[in-house]
Amino acid sequence: MPANRVRKNRSQKSSTERRRDRAAELSVFAVEMVRCSRCEEKKLPDCRVPDGDDTCTNCSAVASRSCDCFGYDESSIQRVVARKRQLDKEQREADLALGAALAKVDRLRRQREVLEAEALRMFRKESAVLAEQERREATAERPSTSAAPPSFPELLWDQEYAPHLLLLCFAD
Repeated sequence: MPANRVRKNRSQKSSTERRRDRAAELSVFAVEMVRCSRCEEKKLPDCRVPDGDDTCTNCSAVASRSCDCFGYDESSIQRVVARKRQLDKEQREADLALGAALAKVDRLRRQREVLEAEALRMFRKESAVLAEQERREATAERPSTSAAPPSFPELLWDQEYAPHLLLLCFAD
C-alpha cells in the first residue's frame, strides 16, 4: 500500500451499519403504527415508530426522508391539490384548443371540397369548349366552294369564354 494512503480501521462500523443497528435497537421500544408508504411498497412486516420520533425504524435504517407514518402535512396535501387543479386547467385548455383545431380542419376540408367541385366543373366546361373549337376548326379546314363569314355563335365564343380562360391561366 502506498505511504500516502490512509489505512481504514476495519473494526469501526460504517454509517449504514450503525444506522441499521440503531433502528433494530429502537424497534424494541417503538410503537407499531399504520404502515408508511415505503413499508407498504416494500411489503415490510411491521412499521414501528420510536417515541418522540417522526420516522419509522425501517425508514431510519435506510435514511429515508419520506416516512409518512403519521400521515401527510398540510403543505404536502395543498401541493397535490394545487397540482391537480393546474392539470385540470391545462387539460380544459388543451380540449378547447383541440376543439378549435378540429373545427378548423373540418372548415378547411369543406372549403377544399367546394373548390375541387368548382375546378372540376370548370375543366369539364373548358373541355367541351375546346372540343367544339376543334370541331369547328376541322370543318373550316375542309375545302368549301364559297367562303362564308363567321357565324353568330363563333363571335360570341370570344366574349363568353375568354374571361374564363384568363382565370384559369392566372389561377395559382
